[in-house]
Amino acid sequence: HPVAAELRDHRWQLVSPVPYPANEIAIRSLLNACSALESKLTVKADDISRLSDFGLDPPRATLTVYQGSSEIKLHIGAVTPLNNQLYVRPAGADDIAVVDASFTNLLPVSSALWRSPYLLDLANTDFNRIQIRNNNSIIVLENGTNNRWRIVQPPPPKRADSERIGQLIEYWKQWLVKGFTSDNRGTPLDALGLDKPEYEL
Repeated sequence: HPVAAELRDHRWQLVSPVPYPANEIAIRSLLNACSALESKLTVKADDISRLSDFGLDPPRATLTVYQGSSEIKLHIGAVTPLNNQLYVRPAGADDIAVVDASFTNLLPVSSALWRSPYLLDLANTDFNRIQIRNNNSIIVLENGTNNRWRIVQPPPPKRADSERIGQLIEYWKQWLVKGFTSDNRGTPLDALGLDKPEYEL
């Protein structure tokens, strides 16, 4: 499956193979590398007998950058036998360019590399209510004036430890994902023990 991301409201969003908040640093690093990409030398069309000799028929990967209705497409081939360089060819070009092979380190070999590493996207979310469900028990917290948290369920309403809740929220903001099980949105939840979760936040 192709890995694709779109810039929406100044934020990157993964759209393929599954919708997911994107890894902003990984995508911007690739775009910065593209803008700074320089050809070390050029293999002229007259010196090319077979594109397969350069890993370009078919290409190992294709990178497409869209800007409105226009697009820039780069075919990525094999690594050169010496000097750790890389054969690349812009779509429609006759010649083959040779660039630094470290460029491939920024390409997403799987969608996991372009997914946000954080479990919860709380840094860009405005919220004032937290609900934690454990089987038949529910705790509801609400943030009122002066950033003071209150426990509103179970009744009666009572004051909460706002400092401790603030520390918990900061932990949630940094909660890192260890890995992803699949890009298949049809995976049965019961196979992961999530059809009847022990906790729900």
